[in-house]
Amino acid sequence: MLNLDHLVSFKDCTIEGVNITSFNLIEGDWVYIEGDVKTAHLLYKLLTQQLKIGSGQFNIFSQQTDTLIADQIIDIRKSISYLPLDLSQAPSDDTIFNHIGLIKGLKNSESLTLFNTLKTDLIYGENIVDSAEVKCIFKALSTIPKILFIDFSFDNFDEAKVIELLDPIYKYQSKTGLAIILCSNNKFIKSRYKSRTYFSTNTSITE
Repeated sequence: MLNLDHLVSFKDCTIEGVNITSFNLIEGDWVYIEGDVKTAHLLYKLLTQQLKIGSGQFNIFSQQTDTLIADQIIDIRKSISYLPLDLSQAPSDDTIFNHIGLIKGLKNSESLTLFNTLKTDLIYGENIVDSAEVKCIFKALSTIPKILFIDFSFDNFDEAKVIELLDPIYKYQSKTGLAIILCSNNKFIKSRYKSRTYFSTNTSITE
């Protein structure tokens, strides 16, 4: 059983020459990673256990990562969703439907019910255009993750497009307790959705 109150904690960690002195994420958090793209990607790989820390302490869902077994790692990966940099490739409804069933382990009828409910809430409930970007966001949120990792996805959009796409995510997060790690070097995004920032360089992640 995953403990979800305190989601992520790094202390004095080193990974591939990058030092993370301290990093914390709790339910309902919205934190930024600003700076080096490659280092931000290292953080995602650590969260999903694709990489292991070289030294220090790293807890995820209140479990030490050096004691995790295979089934726990699978559960962790299912609880973390990823929104890619490129949002131009729209997943089909069938792809999203199958994604829900795979991650949540649901029967077809149960997946369809969840799919329709979430589509109403996340898309039609917000009265936004059912675009490629929105479909990508819908897929990322369709499994009701505990953590959403946003990979510089909105940095190249103008202010109107940022508001169109990020406002619904912000509202969804405030209702559900979803924790968001938003990688961004966009000043407008950080000014509109104010929160804590971690700065990434090629050697460190610091608050």
